[in-house]
Amino acid sequence: NSVPGMANRKLGRLVKTVCLSLPQSDKFFPEGKTVLTGNPVRKDIIEIDQAAADKHDKPTLAVLGGSQGAHAVNQLVVDAVKLNIDSFSRMRVVHQTGGDDEKMVRTAYEECGIEHQVSPFFTDMAAVYRQADIIVSRAGATTLAEIGVVGKPAILIPYPYAADNHQSKNGTWYADSGAAVMFEEAELDGQRLGDEILAIVGDDERYQRMAESMKNLGITNAAEQIVAICVKLSEQ
Repeated sequence: NSVPGMANRKLGRLVKTVCLSLPQSDKFFPEGKTVLTGNPVRKDIIEIDQAAADKHDKPTLAVLGGSQGAHAVNQLVVDAVKLNIDSFSRMRVVHQTGGDDEKMVRTAYEECGIEHQVSPFFTDMAAVYRQADIIVSRAGATTLAEIGVVGKPAILIPYPYAADNHQSKNGTWYADSGAAVMFEEAELDGQRLGDEILAIVGDDERYQRMAESMKNLGITNAAEQIVAICVKLSEQ
């Protein structure tokens, strides 16, 4: 994450090299020790062929709340759909809910007549990314690294209780680069979220601009860079 914890800050004084996943982290470590390598991303996600992606006749919204889901994000998306049923009926939704909200989210899409794929947890994230056209997500470092590699526009809703507010700081790099739009949870409601999703999907020029910006932030060789640094250090 963009804000290292105490252990990493202390270790930063002792080690020769610190590998960063986000550039804002460099200020927490001694000058000259950091290298921006990015965060390693699984091979099956790196190797997604966008030209052969799982495309459908409707734009697909992917909703990712983290491995445990995110109730506030789930509710915001459901509210967005209910307030804009006609518009969202022209889209598909792939929604990772976490265990507690699966039934609520599934029922809402069924009642609204929205084509959907709902699961508490997706084990095959590459399949989710292949389908996605736009992503609504928290702003954890690993998820952002994956979204960057696949180059999909995103609406980020940082987890408001993350230590040192690190998710907001994670997302800032992507939002400032034009790859994502970021809202704090407290400032967002279903209408505003729905308007933003539909505005991005409905504006081809803006969509392509965001997708290109996101792709430019993706680092596909993070693991190779980190291994190379370890090997070099071991030879010293």
